[in-house]
Amino acid sequence: MDLQTTRPPNLRQLRLFKLLHEGASIRAAGRQLSISQPAATLRLASLEKYYQRTLFERRPDGLAATRHADALYARIRAAFGLIDEAVAVARGARMPLASLSTTLNRLTVSQLLSLVSIDRYEGFSNAAGHSGLNKSSIHRSLAELEAALGIELVHREGARATTTPQGKLVARLFNLALGEIRLGEAAVHEVDGVLAAPINVGAARIVSQEVLPRAILRCSREMPSVRFEVRLEDHETLLHELRSGALDLVFTTFRPLDSPDLVVEQLFESNLRIICRAGHPLAGLGAVSAAHLARFPWILGMDPASSAARHWRDLFEREDLAPPVPWVRTSLPAMVQALLRETDGLALEIRSVRHAERGTCDLVALSKSIPDSERHVWLAYRRHWQSTKAHEAFLEAVRAIAAKV
Repeated sequence: MDLQTTRPPNLRQLRLFKLLHEGASIRAAGRQLSISQPAATLRLASLEKYYQRTLFERRPDGLAATRHADALYARIRAAFGLIDEAVAVARGARMPLASLSTTLNRLTVSQLLSLVSIDRYEGFSNAAGHSGLNKSSIHRSLAELEAALGIELVHREGARATTTPQGKLVARLFNLALGEIRLGEAAVHEVDGVLAAPINVGAARIVSQEVLPRAILRCSREMPSVRFEVRLEDHETLLHELRSGALDLVFTTFRPLDSPDLVVEQLFESNLRIICRAGHPLAGLGAVSAAHLARFPWILGMDPASSAARHWRDLFEREDLAPPVPWVRTSLPAMVQALLRETDGLALEIRSVRHAERGTCDLVALSKSIPDSERHVWLAYRRHWQSTKAHEAFLEAVRAIAAKV
């Protein structure tokens, strides 16, 4: 989730909302937050203006939460649970209960954003460019946060700044909390039948080529207000982004190790094949050997350390040949296909097993099989992730399309 989104509401406003929804009166909530009743009333009015909805009906016997407030409360309660956990992780049993409560009440959105942006972008200039905060504000917010928690969260070295190990853990929880707060607005819209939650996905190339485009098109017709972001990264980066809350879902060809914080399900099976233009000298040849393959230029886009690269090298080494030096290395599918159409080049392609039988437009697959290249495509998401109705509709579309590819 990009930090350059609409700035979330004030945490003090949201904490007031939480207390009111849990039954406190305006006066009692204000007293707990050390503000006057008029100030608490103004904060509530400001929050209702932000969401453009009435959150509480004013009655002679007090406040009554509306359906919009009920939907928002689930997200805000989850957010403060994560913030409380972050502070507890940072201070543990060292902070007296009264001091812990004071610290929680004084936290600000700027402090959360500052730590999250430093953790993600490493450096005050980069963090400022992506968070919408200026450098001096980030410096000040981090100093206040470290003073409040009594620990070092960021290691500073000139213009460079990186989070400490404990800072990384706190930043991850803060980012998850910010995600819940942002989804509060989507929850409010869902009450009115409008699905508008942003959907952030990390994907392996095969999923981005076959499943995601069709799922996005299907959902966009049914949910025109939903916005999608799809990232293609290496497996470890995708899982890190998933755990930190930057991604909602990850589609990968590497099965994540069993982990208590992730749910993993299999979508479909894929394999590797060698492709070329339809008029290639090897197209239609019944028996293709490694010697045949070594005579033509190769266009490769996979990481040399990946399993696909290992299978490619094995093609030649099994027949006692040295793998050829690739002619072009690129991870851009459009460039690979353009080069194949105009030359006698060869390339590897990951396709679903059933899709491989249908061919790809004017490109064809050679008869040469790649042993042991079958791989499953997996879907992963956080175990305690609270999906929105938009996410549920998107997952339904992905599963339906994956079952047919």
